[in-house]
Amino acid sequence: MNDSTENLDDLWELSELEQRIATRPTAEDMERLADKYDQLGWDKEADKLRERAAETKQNPHNQESVRLVGSFTPIVLVELLRVLHLTGKTGELLLESANGMTAAVTVSDGVLVDAQAADEPPGMPALRHVLTMPGGRYQFLPGTMRAAFQSLPADSAALLMQLSEEFVEE
Repeated sequence: MNDSTENLDDLWELSELEQRIATRPTAEDMERLADKYDQLGWDKEADKLRERAAETKQNPHNQESVRLVGSFTPIVLVELLRVLHLTGKTGELLLESANGMTAAVTVSDGVLVDAQAADEPPGMPALRHVLTMPGGRYQFLPGTMRAAFQSLPADSAALLMQLSEEFVEE
């Protein structure tokens, strides 16, 4: 039990750092998160994050160049979508599950616009499918958006509340 509690604490700490970086990216937080990734053996992700930290140090006013990367579970994913909504971010959230399934969620000024997943219709079916992924890695590319039509309900706050009730409070 102690091992699972420590793992949950580590996951929670990673999630908090990732959320803080999503809302207000700093080179120091990116370096701390990269150190955590190193401890978990996620060397490629740690190296990418250190590159982003160096870019941020060189040009601290260009926050949009910062990519957000991390691991996710359904709970972390709902919270990440909530942070992107509340902070009014624009970009593409790319997801890859442990078994190699890929998906993408498009966000525009904090509004969840579209969700795409292999073998699923766009919109809510794809988003629900994404939230059933047992976990994997995500990457948020700020400012990057593929052409997408509004396949998700326009009221993102209500949508996120509904998703929290369905996938977090089980």
